[in-house]
Amino acid sequence: MQASKDLLVFFAIASLPIASFLLLNYPDTQFFISMLLVSLVVIVWLEKHNEKPVVTYTENLTLEKLAIVLGGVLGCLAVSTFFTSTFLQSVLYVPTQKLDLTYGGFMLPAFWTDILFTFVLVVTAEECTKLVIILALYTWLRDRFGAGFSKWTAVGIAVGGWSLLHTYSQTNASTYGGPNGWVYLTAAAICGVIMFLVLQYTHSLLATMLVHFGYNATVLYMSYYPTAITISVVAALFTIFTILHSKQSSTTLE
Repeated sequence: MQASKDLLVFFAIASLPIASFLLLNYPDTQFFISMLLVSLVVIVWLEKHNEKPVVTYTENLTLEKLAIVLGGVLGCLAVSTFFTSTFLQSVLYVPTQKLDLTYGGFMLPAFWTDILFTFVLVVTAEECTKLVIILALYTWLRDRFGAGFSKWTAVGIAVGGWSLLHTYSQTNASTYGGPNGWVYLTAAAICGVIMFLVLQYTHSLLATMLVHFGYNATVLYMSYYPTAITISVVAALFTIFTILHSKQSSTTLE
């Protein structure tokens, strides 16, 4: 299986901020780096020893695949919004550190630090780990139970495990591990299935990572700038309405 140029470029660029987070002892950095390194080693090993993987994941991105990514982000936001608003009358949640990143004379504000950490470590480590579990379980189960059952069993276990992973830290304990944690965990599990479907249709691990990042980044933005997101949504809806209205007007004139 050929390596994706997109993935290679991403990891090459991400290595610098990852090293910076590690040197500055940023919270949870060692945990996510450990996850990422172990999963990458296992992925490489599985690629050499697995002739029929459950899904290919090394294709490069295209405009069509980016459209699927956008659909995946919107799907995850819709699912999470439904669960939190229906059962909790609450807002979406993504863990944040809200710490400025200072390195020498350079200072990155807390919002952009959370965004960067989420993209290069959280999303990357979690998606690689999910992929490892899916590939490994499918390989083990396929000859015993058939392709179809093995595939969705592997996906279910990987997604369920990933959902429960959200309870691991003190940052998440009060939300994912609280009495209403099942709401967030269920929403996370469904979003995990959406992300796998994106992987299945795009054959790109980077596409899945972008869906995960797009969701997290949107929720982070809402957390930091609750008023701004309302204005942004209204502005976006107004722009879409204006474009549709202008197209309708031009059609009528013709």
